[in-house]
Formats: sequence, structure tokens, C-alpha cells
Amino acid sequence: MVEFTPWRVRAHMIVLVFVVSMLWGLHYALTWESAGIPYALTFLSAFVVTQCCIADSKVVRKPILLSFQWLMLLFWTVSAPAYLVWTRRLRGVGLAIGFFVLYEVFLNLTFFVVRYLVDGPAFFRR
Repeated sequence: MVEFTPWRVRAHMIVLVFVVSMLWGLHYALTWESAGIPYALTFLSAFVVTQCCIADSKVVRKPILLSFQWLMLLFWTVSAPAYLVWTRRLRGVGLAIGFFVLYEVFLNLTFFVVRYLVDGPAFFRR
């Protein structure tokens, strides 16, 4: 059986967040007119980011109360960076900024690759 070390748990969580980022990129590239997909992806993003914080809190041994976990789910865009600052102090600010930049890079990279595959070079001549 595979043992989940702290590094492995964090790596799996980061991969999940970037998979969600790529799903956002696919949505923007292919289905920008659909009304229901953004709601589902927003909920998925909130759930995955909250689960990442909960799993990481167990690794760093600073547990998050169950009542606060619900608030994290509702206000995930603010609470996830706040969690990083709470657990890592000043280094958490850098992690939050770096994580946001990588998230956006994956989203935009997925968008441009998919649009290039769909439209070809004509997409960049618009």
C-alpha cells in the first residue's frame, strides 16, 4: 500500500488545483456561451481549494475547525491565501502570489493551445 507522506499529499493537491485550472481554460476556449458550466467549475474550484487547505492543515498540524471549513468553502478566494499566511507567515504571501500566477499561466496556456488546435493559426491573426 502506498504511504502518503506530507510531500505526496501536497503534490496531489497541487495537481488537482491545476487540473481545475485547465478545465477553466477548456471552458473559456470551447464553451464560453454556456450558462451552467461556470457555476459547476466555481463550485469545483472552491471544493478543491478548500480540501487542499484542509489536507495541508493536517500536514502542518494546525487543524482547521469544522465550522471554519464551511466558511472557507463559501469565501475560498479570500480564505485560501489567508490560510497560507496563517500557517506560513510572510512566506505564505509569496506562496499565495506564486500559486495564483501559476494558476493563471495554466489557465491561459490551456486556452491558447485549445484555440490553436481548433482554429489553427487564424486564431492569432484576429
